[in-house]
Amino acid sequence: MADPFGPAGERMYRTGDLARWNEYGEIVFEGRADQQVKLRGFRIELGEIETALLAHESVAQAAVVVREDRPGDKRLVAYVVPAPGTRVDTEALHRHGTDRLAAYMVPSAFVALAALPLTANGKLDRRALPQPVARGEGDGRAPRNPVEEVLCGLFADALGEPAVSLDDDFFRLGGHSLLATRLVGRVRTALATELSLRDFFLHPTVAGLARLITAGAGGAPRPALTASDRSDDHLPLTAAQRRLWFLDQMEGPSATYTIPFAVHLTGAVDPDVLRQALADVIGRHEVLRTSYPVVGDEPRQHIADPGRFTVPLTVAAVTEDELPARLAEEAGHLFDLAADLPLHAVLLELAPTRSVLVLVLHHIASDGWSNTPLMRDLGAAYTARVQGAAPAWEPLPAQYADYSLWQRELLADQEESQLAHWRQALDRLPAEVTLPTGRPRPVVASYRGATHTVHCPAETHQALSTLAG
Repeated sequence: MADPFGPAGERMYRTGDLARWNEYGEIVFEGRADQQVKLRGFRIELGEIETALLAHESVAQAAVVVREDRPGDKRLVAYVVPAPGTRVDTEALHRHGTDRLAAYMVPSAFVALAALPLTANGKLDRRALPQPVARGEGDGRAPRNPVEEVLCGLFADALGEPAVSLDDDFFRLGGHSLLATRLVGRVRTALATELSLRDFFLHPTVAGLARLITAGAGGAPRPALTASDRSDDHLPLTAAQRRLWFLDQMEGPSATYTIPFAVHLTGAVDPDVLRQALADVIGRHEVLRTSYPVVGDEPRQHIADPGRFTVPLTVAAVTEDELPARLAEEAGHLFDLAADLPLHAVLLELAPTRSVLVLVLHHIASDGWSNTPLMRDLGAAYTARVQGAAPAWEPLPAQYADYSLWQRELLADQEESQLAHWRQALDRLPAEVTLPTGRPRPVVASYRGATHTVHCPAETHQALSTLAG
């Protein structure tokens, strides 16, 4: 559609998101105009999964939803009504879905219903769909040795199941790559053995993993991450930080790699106390007072001494009408990685007892998960400072700079072999994949692209998957 806010000829693209302005000038996400969801980084059309399930001879009706029955554990659940004269075989449906859908689109659980619940208007009542029952087969084969016993306990705890038997499949019980990654760490701690994520996919049962560990296939555990004896100047960057630093050098400062978020605050907020609390949090987390200058042609971490930095807090009074534009302006804040702290804070005062705290962090120092501990520490520090005291929290066992040194030591022996492997794997491939697009690719990314959703029939998807091998 034509962009009414930009120059003539500019276009806007409908995202499919439904949202509204609330009375505080904030945008509240209300869902999707279609059935598209985002799960573990993938955009998924629920209708495509339902279509694939309806292609099975035993399914008369199907509905797929994303459920979060345990905090932080979102998963796809399919509800099916069997065709007349048939019964639903969940194992067969899982194989059917695996054959026709990408792995991240296969439901974690299947629930057979006599009929799908409907609203008074005759539409599917998704809120009335029942929670899947526990899926573990606790009455199956029991563990026979200490390794199997430990693994059964770890599986059950990670999956939220009352019991898990030797032959229960981790992924059929609702496991996914994120849970498997956490379980790798749990196995490392409990059994002093190093398994890879690939091991879980190839051996997704307790019996299979136990055989792998008993046979000695697991490697020696990684060294523990602890606080290191180090100077706080000119430290190496982690691999992830080097990637973000490189992009910043190539493209220049950009809001593409920043994480902005706003918190609506009720009650009087004292800016001076807030500034003290921010100083406490920045002092506690070294990564928030780290800049990335170039030293000898290499980017390095420079950690400012506690108390020797300027708290990046701005205070401004705004009206309700001005708030949306000001939020957008602050969200576009740019960082000079060589000199700035990677945190930008603004307190927007709407009224004596109403304000909005805007925090913008560069991705080189934070990610989406980091917002929770950041706000927890900021709240604790503000509460303490209001009472005239410093926050009483335990010292952190390690800092991000310790992780960078730990990672460098861990990968030191593998770096050359990894480089050799990928040089050989990528040999003779083109440096750039040229796609037949209608516009030439710019030298530097403009980030002005958009997403256009196309519905692909299950048969076409299967043919493409077969062609891709």
